[in-house]
Amino acid sequence: MTVVETSFPSAGLRCAATLYLPDGVATPPVIVMAHGFGATRVMRLPDYAARFVAEGWAVLTFDYRCWGDSEGSPRNNLDPHWQVADLLAAIAHVRGLPQVDGRRIALWGTAFSGAHVIVAAARDPRITALVAQGPLASGVRAARVLPIAHQLRGACHGVVDAISARLRHRRHNVRIAGDYQHDGGRFAIAAGPESLPGEIRLHNGDAQSYHAMNFMPAAFVFAFMRYRPITSASRVACPALILGMERDDHFGRTGARAMADRIPDATYRGYPIGHWGPYFDDNFDEFVAQTIRFLHQHLDSSR
Repeated sequence: MTVVETSFPSAGLRCAATLYLPDGVATPPVIVMAHGFGATRVMRLPDYAARFVAEGWAVLTFDYRCWGDSEGSPRNNLDPHWQVADLLAAIAHVRGLPQVDGRRIALWGTAFSGAHVIVAAARDPRITALVAQGPLASGVRAARVLPIAHQLRGACHGVVDAISARLRHRRHNVRIAGDYQHDGGRFAIAAGPESLPGEIRLHNGDAQSYHAMNFMPAAFVFAFMRYRPITSASRVACPALILGMERDDHFGRTGARAMADRIPDATYRGYPIGHWGPYFDDNFDEFVAQTIRFLHQHLDSSR
């Protein structure tokens, strides 16, 4: 395959992207891939892209604004509505690329971005198909799986960040992932026993590199609670494959099924695994195989 480092504009900022092209295939369909909460395009997405390119599809991965190699500040600021806008900008970008067939675009998103691809497809009826791994249904639904004490601590950090941003023009950051059992109870947005090990493993096991990016402005908690992507699901016009992690204690165990139930043309596959299960080992192979079968059916046949 041919790998091209590229970029596209979104809200006046440059979003870094990588385009993977299959050798010997003229104007292939293209999959726009969006990573989950607190992740960048180098975290496991190249492994998915290699599998999909081998099937004859092009793939575009990208970093949201403020993340990874993309422009934007404050760094690691996460606003779901910004991220949906960046995803729509990525779609517009691939539609204009001469190397791919811009009429055949599939969206692939995981976890937090599993929600974004559903929102984006609801807004863009020209999307051919979408795949969502363990999509967030709503911030409120996900928060219910967290202890009340954790929710209150998050809200307090969010208030401190909002005040600091307004009065001091500085952001109050918290960790994205932590482990209460081994770090003295320090606050992190995702603090289950699998959270920090899972994120480090997504970062190719490089703990030092991951810790350098393990922060975000705490006011994210308020944007998260207001985000309700499930309200967009009924407006998705394309076929959708929803892959559920039914032991997900990060975003909740029933959100993926609830999303699938709202999408008019959805196929749901549920698995008895946790939040980080799809990315590794046999689960990775199974989720990729399901995705490939689905896209051969819907992306190839849309010519």
